Amino acid sequence: AVQHYVVSHHELAMSSSSPPIAPKRLPPQREGDPDIKHPALPPNWNRCHAFLPLKGRFCRAAKCSLLPPPPGSTRVDSTDAIYCGNHFHMYSDTGFDAVGKAADANSRSTAGTYSTRSVASAGAAAKKGRRIPCPIDPSHEIYESRLAKHIKICPAARRKVNDASLPYYRDSVNCGGFGSLLSDEGEDVDESPRLTKKSKSNEDTCIAVTNSCSCITREWAKELALRVLDAYDRLFLDGSNHGTHTPTTKLAPERIKYLSSLTFNRLIEGISTEDLSQSEFDAGLQLSISAQKIKSGGQRHLRQIGSIVGHLRAMDLLPPLPLRQKQQQHDAKEEDNKCNDIQRQQVDTILEMGAGRGMTGLVAAGALAASSGSAKLILVERSGTRGKAETTIRRAIDGRSGHDNNVDERPYMNLAGLNMCRIKCDLAHVHLPTAMDIDSKGSSEESVKNVAVVAKHLCGAGTDLALKSLQPISHHIAGCVMATCCHGVCNWNDYVGRDYLGRVFNHADGSFGRNEFDTLKYWGGMGSAPTVPEHMPSNVQKQQQGEKPEEEGEDKHDKKLVYEDRRTEDRISDVVRDLGLACGSKALGRACQRLIDYGRVEYMKNVLFKDANVDGTRMQHYVNPDVTPQNALLMSKCR
Repeated sequence: AVQHYVVSHHELAMSSSSPPIAPKRLPPQREGDPDIKHPALPPNWNRCHAFLPLKGRFCRAAKCSLLPPPPGSTRVDSTDAIYCGNHFHMYSDTGFDAVGKAADANSRSTAGTYSTRSVASAGAAAKKGRRIPCPIDPSHEIYESRLAKHIKICPAARRKVNDASLPYYRDSVNCGGFGSLLSDEGEDVDESPRLTKKSKSNEDTCIAVTNSCSCITREWAKELALRVLDAYDRLFLDGSNHGTHTPTTKLAPERIKYLSSLTFNRLIEGISTEDLSQSEFDAGLQLSISAQKIKSGGQRHLRQIGSIVGHLRAMDLLPPLPLRQKQQQHDAKEEDNKCNDIQRQQVDTILEMGAGRGMTGLVAAGALAASSGSAKLILVERSGTRGKAETTIRRAIDGRSGHDNNVDERPYMNLAGLNMCRIKCDLAHVHLPTAMDIDSKGSSEESVKNVAVVAKHLCGAGTDLALKSLQPISHHIAGCVMATCCHGVCNWNDYVGRDYLGRVFNHADGSFGRNEFDTLKYWGGMGSAPTVPEHMPSNVQKQQQGEKPEEEGEDKHDKKLVYEDRRTEDRISDVVRDLGLACGSKALGRACQRLIDYGRVEYMKNVLFKDANVDGTRMQHYVNPDVTPQNALLMSKCR
């Protein structure tokens, strides 16, 4: 039976020049829902016949009779037009022919209004053929019919040639990760250099290998989930009192019962949370950001930056917070001791990896220069972006920004005293000793540790590439603070914690390999999954909740992780349901994230800073999950 509107539409005033009176809307419905209900057309409706499920009404644009019938159309002539230019594709039986796609894409900007220009563009696009990812740089698409011509003039090809001519460029120098690469049969394979992280073909290859593996079954996935909880419990919880097992043997029934009873809060609280941003705000961080007109990316980004800078201070990598005159007199002795620690460290350079706009490094270097008078800021980033730190520094040097000077306390930041350098290169290819003009053959005892490394939301395999790139200059690093992100786009070939992650899973036969890691990173995506409907844009969600949408910061990541074209055998929600895990899918995903980060911490401790006197290499949460679900911080201090 056809569902009718709840109000009558007879005797509606219809006009070809103005839309009719809109009927009462139906509740919004999600596109693709098999139970979606399309109401009957209102009487005398002379507008587009396309029903908009999310808006709960029909399209109000004028019908277009100028477009030719697409292939498979039921139209007889132009007088049978029932759709506008935006919904021209709905004539086709398939619903998504090439002309329809082009017409819909080119007319989105008109927001439902008819445009002859968009119609002409749609016809021209149909002649060019379908669009495909560029084989040189998959971040943009091209017309398939123009592939041969595009390869000769692609800007990405010219950029690669220019990048290869840079003195600090070394092709794939930081690729390969650390540890043995194992095939599905447990045999060693050659760690040959692979394509860069920027190419998406590697991710597609990994997914194809994983999907084609016949050994992955539901029982295999359930056993892996229990192994994840078991490893997490032994590393971060008090798992020694709940039964143990020897490597390669199955978990005991009592152990499985205990692991299944672990709750969401119990798992999250296993890793401590220390948010040090409030002390930075009290010292004038937000006031200084406003005075210097710095685009921090919103309140949540500023909270994360403040906590990262606070942890740098707690590790004595930055000077102590500016104190008022009375507090300085009261705490003079303690401050002198801390200043002596800073002098011993001799930190004068802030190195930000995967910097983006460079705001985290800018605040850290500005805080360092506020005490020492000057500091060096080095930003490593592969792509260009707007609103960079360079603009803020130039404005401060020219005296065109405000100042947060106070007679009773020193400024929170001194941007005019910064000497900044941006290294535009992919982390997979950058050779830091050449870029920073540092001797890579010095010893840890002889070299001056004057570099503090920071990174905020270093996406996916970027963390692994950054850690490997630091190895040649590790003897100059005084400390390292990295906030990880986007575990779903990590890859086994570049991961630096392969050996350590295999050991913690108690797989003595070396069977922990690519399939297990790919499933861990797939499940890790659930650790930061939204609790709101996936089809709704995040800014729309915030507007409906009465919040102001966040500004676009430097950590605007690709949301298409590895969720597409996945198997059903290891779907995390089904595995959690079959095992009856009390923690739920989200907590299991966060456990996978922390285990991946654990391998990186072990690499920092045992390889990267092996020759240094490391004091406190650890991992903890630096903000609460409501600020960002990607809240893990890897920290290491060298003496």
